[in-house]
Amino acid sequence: MEEQIKTLESLVLLGEFSYYESLKNIHKENFDKYYQKLLRKAKKKQEIWCEIIVLENDVDEMLDYLRQYSDEITEYASIIRDKYFEEARNMYMNYIFDISEPVADRSHYRKICSHIVKYKNLFGLEEGIALVDYLDDKYKKRRAFREELRGILGGYK
Repeated sequence: MEEQIKTLESLVLLGEFSYYESLKNIHKENFDKYYQKLLRKAKKKQEIWCEIIVLENDVDEMLDYLRQYSDEITEYASIIRDKYFEEARNMYMNYIFDISEPVADRSHYRKICSHIVKYKNLFGLEEGIALVDYLDDKYKKRRAFREELRGILGGYK
């Protein structure tokens, strides 16, 4: 049995998540303790660590993950938003500020705007308006960016 557990764990840590439920069932009596051990091992590989967190819907661990990999906030903000609203909002906003900093072409500005729309949907219309207003004011000399920003809110402004 011990050899089977090691094999299942190795497979999961290699990204074979179809074996995760089997591994979880074997440890159902003391899964919380085992889960912490598995997370320590999984942290060595970003994508494995993240997948286990998502499978368990572990909000606290996802916050730790996003603190280390803040560029993943657009993908996982919805997981932490309810419990850590302010931190999720600030992380997402800072991500948008970071990607807005370099001068780029219109397609990059559209991508930024798609993140702003997602931000608005997660954190509310007022937050979206405030972010657009801030970026519009900050980047007055970027005509293409400002045009894209104005298109986000449609009739709300």
